[in-house]
Formats: sequence, structure tokens, C-alpha cells
Amino acid sequence: MQRPQKLSELMSSLNSDSLVILDIDSTLLLTHKRNEAILKQYAVDKLKEHPEFCAKLSAVDCRRGEYGYTEALKRLSLDKADPALLADLHAYWRLHFFSNDFLKYDVPHSGAVRFVHQLEADGIPFVYLTGRPRDLMSPGTLQYLHHFEFPGQQGILFMKPQPKDIDEDFKSKKISELKKLKSRTILIDNEPKILNKIAKDHPEVELVFVDTCHSPNVTPPQEILNIKDFTF
Repeated sequence: MQRPQKLSELMSSLNSDSLVILDIDSTLLLTHKRNEAILKQYAVDKLKEHPEFCAKLSAVDCRRGEYGYTEALKRLSLDKADPALLADLHAYWRLHFFSNDFLKYDVPHSGAVRFVHQLEADGIPFVYLTGRPRDLMSPGTLQYLHHFEFPGQQGILFMKPQPKDIDEDFKSKKISELKKLKSRTILIDNEPKILNKIAKDHPEVELVFVDTCHSPNVTPPQEILNIKDFTF
């Protein structure tokens, strides 16, 4: 089979014996506004402790396509603040990013809701496979997938069992099980570390790189479908 060059070509090649595996964060949902809301809440909560820093942080602007919040701090000249303060900010961000509390600030990626509904309408099996920790984020993930009108969450949502589990190892292990369900398996993900791991462990799985944002200093496998969004 010739490798699809566009998302529309991939869609037209799928059938009921295909399984599409969908990542969530920075794939179906963009998380920059979640980052921004967390930092602004830190500015409120820690204003008395760090008045000058938090006054500046209250104007933070996290932008689409940026990984994490480092660039947003740089724009405010806060990236060179006291290391202990930045460590406290990071611990606060991590605690709240991997929780249910700020998921309402996520934004569906362009065309993502329509894309998943089209899979459902065409009878193409799909699942959600996310590095979100199950114990910390399961209720909110289900709630906001439903809120954003993504179809079929119950029974096809697979989440990382423990926060300490490494995302790429968890996904590779789960894909070992999922790929047995259908004759053709497609993984759609934004993180090159994960795509590289799956390419190594499961070379028969087709990969789609969603070029939004990802961890620095790593590139996805060559010769895979690369998409900016889910419009087709």
C-alpha cells in the first residue's frame, strides 16, 4: 500500500478492519490555554509571597504551538528569576496540569472533532490512548471529551496507570495489545519520542505526526504522514 500523503488520503484508505489510535494532549486537544490558566492562578495564589514576580506573571500569554510555558516566561523576562521560585512554579504547574481542575481550558485542535466523528460515521474503529495518568485525570478526561463532543469515550479510553510510568513505554505496551484487534493499526500522535519508540517496537504500525508542539531536541521518524491539523 502506498503511504498516504494527506489526511484525506488516509481517511479514504481506512475500513472496518483498521484501528485508529488517537493521542489527546497536543493532538486532539491543544493545551496552551491550560498552561496559561495554571500560571495565572499561581500569580493569584502566590501574590503575597512573590509580589513582583506574580504581578508580572498575571499578564502571561501562552501561545499555540509552544511547548510548555518557557517561551511565555521569556516574553515577560521572568525566565531568569530565582531558581527556587521557578522550581516552585514548575511544581505548582505540574501538580495542576496533571489534574482535572484546568482541563476546561483546553481547545479542540482544528478539525479534530469532525475527524473523529467521521471515523465513527464511516465505521472505522478508534480508541483514545493518552499519557494522562488514570488515577489523577480520568473523571475530567471523560467529562471534557464529552464536553468538546468527541464521540465514544467509555470503553475506548486508555490512560497511563501510574504518573511515574514513562509515556512511550506505556503506549508501546498498550499498542502490543491493540494491534492484535485489527489487520491495520494507525497511531496519530504529536510526540516524536513516542512515534520513534513505536516505529522501533512495532514497525508494522502506521504513524501520523501531528505537528503542534513537542519535547525539544527530538524529531519524528522520516517518511511518515505529517499533518498540521485535522482539516481535510
